[in-house]
Amino acid sequence: MDPEEIERNSLDKVVELVRRELGTNNESIIRLVAKAVFATGNPPTLIKYMHVDPEVFNVFRELMNGNATVIADVKMVAVGVRWSNTVTLIDDVEVTKLAVELGITRTAASMRIGLSRFKPAIPIIGNSPTALIEVIKMIREGLEVPPW
Repeated sequence: MDPEEIERNSLDKVVELVRRELGTNNESIIRLVAKAVFATGNPPTLIKYMHVDPEVFNVFRELMNGNATVIADVKMVAVGVRWSNTVTLIDDVEVTKLAVELGITRTAASMRIGLSRFKPAIPIIGNSPTALIEVIKMIREGLEVPPW
């Protein structure tokens, strides 16, 4: 069996597991959750902690059509995103300065600066829990997010 076939078979198994566990027939949600579980390498128990609002796909489409900037936490994630308007600010001088000033990581500072600098923007967190925590913190502080 070639590696691509192994990957397809593995993902198909995760899709079926997600289909059973989520109790939804929405194929887009099933595929999204399955890919998240598959990509993270987490055990299937992760499924019970995931919630995807069906409107997320419409909101995302709207943002993409509105030329939103995707802000990636690290370069590896930015390279993997297939959207031309993607930035990572990890090496930005302002980011380094803010990180030192606030005593936070550069990825956290990059989210704070990126989400303030670019409107509309979509944060993509692939490798930094501190970036995710910072985005959640900003939402709690009043960062405007799509209404879903």
